Amino acid sequence: MVPSVELATALAIQAVAMLVPGPNQFLLLTLSQGSPATRMSAVVGIATAGLVFSSGACAAIYFAGEATSESSFLLLNVLGSLFLIYLGARILFGMAAGAGEPGDGPRPDAVPADRWQAFPSGFLVNIANPKSAVFFGSVFATTLPLASMTPPDYVLVVLLFFVNSVIVHGAVSEAFALPGLQHILRVRRRLIAASSALVFLAFGMATLVHVVVTIAR
Repeated sequence: MVPSVELATALAIQAVAMLVPGPNQFLLLTLSQGSPATRMSAVVGIATAGLVFSSGACAAIYFAGEATSESSFLLLNVLGSLFLIYLGARILFGMAAGAGEPGDGPRPDAVPADRWQAFPSGFLVNIANPKSAVFFGSVFATTLPLASMTPPDYVLVVLLFFVNSVIVHGAVSEAFALPGLQHILRVRRRLIAASSALVFLAFGMATLVHVVVTIAR
């Protein structure tokens, strides 16, 4: 049985970590003017990436295949970081293309806005998120007694962390969609777009550097 105190502690740490500004929050910010289905699709994509991390951590402990698990995570990090760089470049190019147009500038959600495209966007952004990798590789794996847990315990824990991610990121997404905040977003549209692009580029490059350094060890 999963110890309730350790589980509650790990879930609380995860919730706090998810509220710290990062690429996940900036993606939800850029999608804040999208439909509820689009925003929720991105949220589920983000949570699904966390599902991959948590499942991988459990499998690594259970099968003692840490090396294989780490290699798989590094590959996912590379794919996600390349997507982050693409996303940042796309927003910046979109801003440059619309620089001479009348009105208040390009939309900050110059990212895949369809609900079917928002899911992979959320997944790839979070799978390249160093914060998520650090959490599930350290806090998650050390706070919970994974070595003494059974497969049904793993399933329960993984699902709880998935639901926790959906709840927290869903709340953040809904907060960004509030009318009062939307007014600020419209006024600061170009600033938000530029900031989001730079965050995506910075995290993408940082993740690639981390992967290169890890492989070089």
